Amino acid sequence: MHSRTERRAARAQRATVAALATAAVIISSLTSTAAFAADAVTAPADLAIAGDTTVGSTVSIPATGWTPGEAAVSVVWSVDGTTYTEPEGQAADLALQVQPGMLGKTISADVTATADGFTPYAQTLTAAEPVAAGEFTTAPQPIIVGTPRVDSPLSVNAGVWEPVASLSYAWKIGGATVGTAGSFTPTAAQQGAAVSVTVTGTADGYNSASQTSAAVTIGAAAFAVKPVPAIAGSVRVGSKLTAKPGTWAPTASFSYSWKVSGAQVSTASTFTPAATQRGKGLTLTVRASRAGYTPVTQTTKAVTIGYGVFVAPAPKISGSPIIGSTLTANAGTWSPWASKSYRWLRNGVGITGATGATYKVTSLDWGKKLSVRVTGARTAYATKSVTSASTAYVVKRFTGTTAPTITGTVRVNSILSAHRTSWSPLVTSYTWQWKRNGVSIAGATGSAYRLTTADYGKKITVVFTGRRGGYLTTSRVSAATATVIGPAPAVTKDSISGYRVGTQIKAGTYYANAPEGCIWARLDSGGNPIGFGFAFTGGRQIVTIRSTDYGFGTIGCGSWTPLLKLTTPAVTVGNGVQAVGTTMQAGHYVTTGPTGQYCYYEVLSGFGGTDAELISRWPATDGDSGASTGREVFLDSTVKGFASYDCGTWTRVGD
Repeated sequence: MHSRTERRAARAQRATVAALATAAVIISSLTSTAAFAADAVTAPADLAIAGDTTVGSTVSIPATGWTPGEAAVSVVWSVDGTTYTEPEGQAADLALQVQPGMLGKTISADVTATADGFTPYAQTLTAAEPVAAGEFTTAPQPIIVGTPRVDSPLSVNAGVWEPVASLSYAWKIGGATVGTAGSFTPTAAQQGAAVSVTVTGTADGYNSASQTSAAVTIGAAAFAVKPVPAIAGSVRVGSKLTAKPGTWAPTASFSYSWKVSGAQVSTASTFTPAATQRGKGLTLTVRASRAGYTPVTQTTKAVTIGYGVFVAPAPKISGSPIIGSTLTANAGTWSPWASKSYRWLRNGVGITGATGATYKVTSLDWGKKLSVRVTGARTAYATKSVTSASTAYVVKRFTGTTAPTITGTVRVNSILSAHRTSWSPLVTSYTWQWKRNGVSIAGATGSAYRLTTADYGKKITVVFTGRRGGYLTTSRVSAATATVIGPAPAVTKDSISGYRVGTQIKAGTYYANAPEGCIWARLDSGGNPIGFGFAFTGGRQIVTIRSTDYGFGTIGCGSWTPLLKLTTPAVTVGNGVQAVGTTMQAGHYVTTGPTGQYCYYEVLSGFGGTDAELISRWPATDGDSGASTGREVFLDSTVKGFASYDCGTWTRVGD
């Protein structure tokens, strides 16, 4: 085998020799008419390009059959008139391998043969047919690799193609293509079908070729994980059990079969054993299924069904633990229903004969605690006993009790006193509780109680509660008082010189339901007025006596009583003085008066009887200020008092 370079050099040399020989013959014939004519090299009979002009085949020029036999033959190949340059590794010069790039083109050969003393031979030959596509020399039948079943990937062994080809795939079921990749995973819907794969090879210059594998039938898949199921819950009568199939791979749909002593009793996912099944063996079978998979059943080990267990609350005792009283046991709701029996206990020890749902407390129980035990029974259930909480210590009743009594003046600011009587046996401790119309008064727990404005118009009682060890704490309530009235007057008689403040009258605000002409005055130590008031008409008069005043004088006013807020303030007022927020509400008032010849009213900031406390008045005089406007007046939260004379009735119409 010569190298590519050597072959090219030899071919060039032969072509040159052939050309020179041809030229010499022509020159000799032209220049020497007397020259001797030499024999010419002759070709084999029927000289032509031999071989199949298809890609991958080899065409050639014969090297034998030439005359003389030692003639040297050389060839220059052309494709569609273009000299062909042999690729590396090409066969000898007289032969040419047909390449993919020659497809559809025409091969020709410039043939030259030379021999010493012979006229050279030169001829151009052309192949009879253009280059056609080749055929694969090796195209093996593919083989499906893998287990043909649902969800299991299959691959293909395409074998070795000659020449090397590009391969494509077509997985087919029933003539329909179901995949075009190098692998294929059957689905559940394809179970039982026959699958094959067709491999098609292509290469430049070659006709494509297809080969189909033998078909294989797709079988059912097998679960990779198939755990044994479990029973959740206590396996006993009346207890709900739940099937736990576990985690399967892949996921599955489940059906259930509960069996007692081998006989199916339920196909639900839950099961509750009945009383007739106690002591028998229970199993659970789970059947897992999934499309395209072989169903699998798994069964638990047999478990013996035990006694049922009651769900029962602790019983409760109603009634008071007092000698002579009857106690009642409330067993509550048992699940399931049970037949119940009772046993009463004294300090935790059973009481002879006390087996009913009720029990009458006896003197033997004094100082002890009582409880009751309830026992429930039912076929196939474990007997259960539950015990109540204990009562308080059993006590006796007092043999003699009497109600307390109340003494004192029943009016606001007065003090009431409570008095107890002897009980049998004597109490060792006791408490008081005062009540207003039957409702306890906060903080009023002493034997004495001062009546307040909240008590006005109400009736007062007091409760005496006596205690003694071993005896029932007992309460008795007094008879109710008369309805509480307002406070007692502080002054009932006229005094020109006045009452001494602090000894004869206390500082504070007072009122008098006075007739026309009532005069009062706050006095200094010299008997001179500090502030005064005069009733132009009959009606309420109000004064505030200060602790710095020396005395208080009154003429024609009647009794003076402490001013307290005893009732809801009025919304209509007439003649007299009103305390805003106490005897009348604040707000916007109007009157249709005056009814007399002279209407006069004042808006006040206090009741000291001084000009400094005058906010406004009507009719107004020089120097007056305020919001008095005749027949309407506005009394806001800063106003303390309002005095009206001969103005008719004032009615509240708004804030």
